[in-house]
Amino acid sequence: MMVDPAAVARRIQQANTRERRALTAQRTAAQDAARHLADLLIIQYPEVETVWGFGSTFEAWRSYRAGSDIDLAIEHGDIVQLYPLVEQCGFPVDLVSLEDCDHAFARSVRARGSILARSLQEES
Repeated sequence: MMVDPAAVARRIQQANTRERRALTAQRTAAQDAARHLADLLIIQYPEVETVWGFGSTFEAWRSYRAGSDIDLAIEHGDIVQLYPLVEQCGFPVDLVSLEDCDHAFARSVRARGSILARSLQEES
């Protein structure tokens, strides 16, 4: 049996296109879920002033993979108290407090991350 290299190349290209589209859809769904979660965190926990999204879900230059999680950072608030709400997200979430992490990391999140939600008191 002879293999047609052009046909094999087409099948590989089609499979890659399907995978890229699926990952793009998953990334968009993860971003939407993160924005919804950020809104809930601001509403239900008034001490949280700002919720940032960062990492591969929000930074286009990073490779998003099927197992990627949602990286969120909060300004103020106790992350232990927030976990019951975070666990309902539907995606794996890595939550960090910018007050409790390395200062260089916090600066990086503030510089490169996306503000997903901000409390009204923070905006005034």
